Amino acid sequence: MQNPAIDTHALRLYYLQQLGVTVYAERDAVTAAALSVAEEPVLPAVAVEPKATPASAPVVSSRRALLDDPDTAPARPMEKPQIKTRTVAANTAVSAQDESLALAPFQLLFFMPDPRLAVALQIPALAKPVLPEAETRLLQNILRWLCINNTATTALLNFRWPLPGLPAGDAESAGRNLLVFMQQAAAANPWQRLLLLGQGPAHCLDAALAGVALPYQHWATHSLAEMLAVPELKREVWHHLLSLQKQL
Repeated sequence: MQNPAIDTHALRLYYLQQLGVTVYAERDAVTAAALSVAEEPVLPAVAVEPKATPASAPVVSSRRALLDDPDTAPARPMEKPQIKTRTVAANTAVSAQDESLALAPFQLLFFMPDPRLAVALQIPALAKPVLPEAETRLLQNILRWLCINNTATTALLNFRWPLPGLPAGDAESAGRNLLVFMQQAAAANPWQRLLLLGQGPAHCLDAALAGVALPYQHWATHSLAEMLAVPELKREVWHHLLSLQKQL
């Protein structure tokens, strides 16, 4: 169920930025029409000597005659803003379709602050493999809430997708390579639980596992950057991690 308290527009903009998608806003047809009318040149008042008219004929002002005379003021066809609006809407629909089919590149920073827990952090694909200061503070607060005393983010292992020199592939390919990376890390320092802060890599793991369970418990939720971009997500993450806190 969608949480109405979450600013879904801000979250969608964050996802689109990671995908490199440019967002075009629709131009309101009424606003476009108003602008078109505002750009119409104002005809100056012209003094015209009144002509003798029969008593029965009404007297027409010079400005009214000037505006009504097709030879003096030819009618200017009005632009149709709805055509442009439909074009923008079509482009938006195509962008949304491309967005649903695309697998955004990503990076993971991996470390084990405690033998009971390993942490994998999703960061943008083009970012340096370090955590910004704001994300570091948020991570430290989460670890303290989980009763993890060691909050130092040192000795971070880095996983990047797509792998250097290889095509991006699909979510299943990314998940298989991520599984190999985690198996190698667990062989050196086994852990009991995994906290994955980033739903993109979690989706790749689900595609690769195809219903098969990992040999350890894992929790997947929003990334640190998503929580900072949309603060309402912090409450949702808190609910996701309640069971993990009880086990630790």
